[in-house]
Amino acid sequence: MAKEIELKAHVYDNESMKKVLMEKATYSCAFKKEDTYWALTESTQNPSCLPAPVSKIRLRKELMTFPDGSKKETTLATYKVKEITDGIEVNEEIEFAVTPDNEFERLLGAFGFAPEIRKRKCGWAFVSGEIKIELAEVEKLGFFIELEILSMHANENMIIAAKEKLLALLDDLGVNRDAIESRYYSQMLKDSGQTSN
Repeated sequence: MAKEIELKAHVYDNESMKKVLMEKATYSCAFKKEDTYWALTESTQNPSCLPAPVSKIRLRKELMTFPDGSKKETTLATYKVKEITDGIEVNEEIEFAVTPDNEFERLLGAFGFAPEIRKRKCGWAFVSGEIKIELAEVEKLGFFIELEILSMHANENMIIAAKEKLLALLDDLGVNRDAIESRYYSQMLKDSGQTSN
């Protein structure tokens, strides 16, 4: 199971931030992502076929447009065991491509899951060393910068070092640490009362 260490922060001037990223990181692609979070329904009785922490599964439909004009579409199923400390997430993650996605949705329904939250975001992806960067507009929530390090074999020391790298890059990009958002997007959408369509 992969472990991701990530943070996100509010961005209030996306054009300026994009210019900074073009100078300090390597541009990867533009993207559009549509996420549906499937949750276990109240009527589901003891889904013993699933690991205990799994109560939600994200289904992401993603379109990437690369600098040469080529495009790539994928649908990814993801579940995470999440933890947040000081605004930085450390998640254990399993993610895999699914096709056709409508059949996978039928499978989720058969397991007792139903769509709960929908989230749309679009933006630009960059990379700086081992850090993946996204500057994204999340529909109904605004612009954010997301920094992530993904590791297949992270121990506690590696996680601490990764957190320090993320914060150092955030500083280098000129983003105030007070802008770090500790809530998950799904929680932010719930808090705003905008969880569907």
